[in-house]
Amino acid sequence: DNRFAADRMQRQSRPSPTMKSTRPELPMTGGCQCGAIRYEIASFPLLLYTCNCTDCQRQSGSAFALNMPVKFSDFRILQGEPQGWRHTSPSGTPVTSRFCGNCGSRLYGERDGRPETISLRAGTLDAVSGHALPVPDGVAMSRRLRHGARHGCAAKTSRTNGTSGTAS
Repeated sequence: DNRFAADRMQRQSRPSPTMKSTRPELPMTGGCQCGAIRYEIASFPLLLYTCNCTDCQRQSGSAFALNMPVKFSDFRILQGEPQGWRHTSPSGTPVTSRFCGNCGSRLYGERDGRPETISLRAGTLDAVSGHALPVPDGVAMSRRLRHGARHGCAAKTSRTNGTSGTAS
């Protein structure tokens, strides 16, 4: 039904009432889990999207990865040197996946034919816990993450009886 699709698109284009509406300051910084690699971006991401291709599923250990295209000219490595793994994406496009050689954190990807952008993993930004980026509909965030906790895993789960628990 087109009315349903139009209503959903309209709801998705509005900010959530529970999210802060302030934008983070630029440049935004981020890095790998162990801190060996640090980067900054001087402009806001062009988009925030979930990807559920088999590569992103395997690399994230989840059903999807949260990615964001960033202008290559506004991206800068501050510390360390990411390693690269050259492969072909499920769609047949040559891709270089960049990651930390120490801890293995996936940081960003470069696609042939798109030299003007990189696809940065949104979870590597330092400001994610402060709602620097809008979270797409359907992506649940734990209360700890919404309130600024950066370490440890405390993802909320929803049980069929309606109660909440903490994933272990």
